[in-house]
Amino acid sequence: MSKQKKIFYLGFHKTGSTSFGELMTILGYKSQTYYKTYSEPFVNKLKNNDLSEVFEITDKYDAFDDDPWFLFYKEFEQRYENALFVLYERDPEKWYESCFYFFGRANTPMREFIYGKGKGCNLYNKDHHISIYRQHSQDVREYFKDKPEKFLEIYDLTDKSAQSVAKFIGNETSGVKFPHMNSTRLSALDKFIIRSKLNLAKLLNLDEVYVSRDD
Repeated sequence: MSKQKKIFYLGFHKTGSTSFGELMTILGYKSQTYYKTYSEPFVNKLKNNDLSEVFEITDKYDAFDDDPWFLFYKEFEQRYENALFVLYERDPEKWYESCFYFFGRANTPMREFIYGKGKGCNLYNKDHHISIYRQHSQDVREYFKDKPEKFLEIYDLTDKSAQSVAKFIGNETSGVKFPHMNSTRLSALDKFIIRSKLNLAKLLNLDEVYVSRDD
């Protein structure tokens, strides 16, 4: 077991993961965000429980957010003696809405790995996506219920939460603020246009847009 200090953000995509990664950078950690979301060869490794490439990356960096890092908290907790874990569960309906506007009809190999084959597209799988999202948070809480020294749950992305994170991982808390990155801030008109297009696609039974590449 490695004694390297590692910080893993266990919130799903669109829960402030980019902001968390930027916070880690500000606090002096070498941060890695989403990785090979579009790569079928990489995702096939994950499906076969081959985490060799995952560990190659986690051995090199200090902090991790987004796909696929939040999926393998059990393995990371066992591999890294000094690993710390932070969870934020955004309101499920607001989380889905953010995914809806951000991803639309898009699907990727990683999303199918997370949500199941044929269920990676937000537009057609709302209830299923929310169920997977909420179950993940429940599973994380259950796993760490007897390990409070390794786990912190925050309930918003305010500066107070940023200071709680800094204190939890052993950093100075004075003046620490949550940077707000990559937020889906759309006007009411923008949302109306996007929703209208997506609802029309759904009405016409248009296929999802599946994006993959060997990277």
